[in-house]
Amino acid sequence: MQEQLLTIRQVEAILAERWPDDPPAHSTVKRWVAQGLFPGAFIHPLGNVWAIPRAALNDFQRPQLGRPPKKEGD
Repeated sequence: MQEQLLTIRQVEAILAERWPDDPPAHSTVKRWVAQGLFPGAFIHPLGNVWAIPRAALNDFQRPQLGRPPKKEGD
């Protein structure tokens, strides 16, 4: 069985349903994909668009905003 691949817009719609009170913007989802937060995502050679495996959304948690806290000694 072939894994279902999604576009950024499809991922955006799924995450908007998951977080209806604060859906992520298209540019935010695009950045998350480019940062590698969705394992297995790749740029599809036949359309030069991102292809994100549906399974990559199963355990996806929204990243925390802001800078990480400084460690002692930094």
